[in-house]
Amino acid sequence: MAPEIEFDDFSILQSPHDGYFKWLFTRIACVLSFLVDYLGFGNRRLEVEAVPLDTVLTGDDLKEKRSDVLYKVTFLGFDFYVYVLMEHKSDKNFRTPFQIHDYLNHIYGKLSEGVRKLGDKVSLVIPVVVYHGKKEWDVPTEFSEMILIPPKFRWMKKYAVKFEYEVIDLVRGSFESLKGIFPLRLGFRLLKANNQSEIELAWELTIEEFEEELKKMTEEELSYELRTHMIYSVQAMRMPKKQLLEVITRKFEDKGKQMAKTWLEKAIDRGFDKGFKEGILEGKAEGKAEGRLDVLEKVIRLRFGDKAAQAIEKIRGKSSDEAIDKTLEFLSASKDLREFEKKVDSL
Repeated sequence: MAPEIEFDDFSILQSPHDGYFKWLFTRIACVLSFLVDYLGFGNRRLEVEAVPLDTVLTGDDLKEKRSDVLYKVTFLGFDFYVYVLMEHKSDKNFRTPFQIHDYLNHIYGKLSEGVRKLGDKVSLVIPVVVYHGKKEWDVPTEFSEMILIPPKFRWMKKYAVKFEYEVIDLVRGSFESLKGIFPLRLGFRLLKANNQSEIELAWELTIEEFEEELKKMTEEELSYELRTHMIYSVQAMRMPKKQLLEVITRKFEDKGKQMAKTWLEKAIDRGFDKGFKEGILEGKAEGKAEGRLDVLEKVIRLRFGDKAAQAIEKIRGKSSDEAIDKTLEFLSASKDLREFEKKVDSL
């Protein structure tokens, strides 16, 4: 099986919805589950291979679709592609069919480079939209419906571009109706959630359903499995970390598995620190001190809340690369805000 697309934790801190979605769909197991549980493919002789988008999209097109994924799929010996686009706007994007049309053109254009003689054909590309917003998706899924052809000119319909795209509408149905393996099911439920009570429901319901599987995991395995979901819950939905840890540990204790809040908290903090370091180093490499300060402030507030405002002000007053690097060390080493503030005072 081909390796998964490389993913960095900073993506979730920088752009929570895009980063989290990309993380879910860079896991081959999640993609296989998605194909089986949502697109109806049997799991016999089903293989997937990640295709980096920068091989088919360039420039602004690639930058705009940073959360989208493209996979080459082999099903019963038949090769085709699945292009997955995420829509997470509160208001539906009625231009989505045209965007899909544009990206399909890019992909088919790249595939057509292999056409050399009469009879040569390109592989099928199946476009899929995963949507989570405020209202159900009602944008036409048949592209030709977006083209104006008056009834008396219906004979012209044969000239209209025709294709359909699949929509996985997370707004429709209940939390219980969402399917898939543990990370995909929990991920879709968290994406569907619109408030903290629904975040709690997503966690409680999924832990309940995967009780036996989770019981068999070691602390290290659970840390890996839960960390990114926890970061998204805190970052995107502003779920207080302590409240989230209470929900998770309580549910495990109900199932007879003792789970210490300390190592779960360390797991989520390691995720924040790792993503934070990636963002800081990325900014340093590009020479963007102001951008590094913005990332720094964002993560400090995530960890300590608005009470850290005074410390942030002091840090911004010393915006050198050396001061930022020192603050990074302080953030990783400090147990609480008081200790962090004392270290910042020494800058």
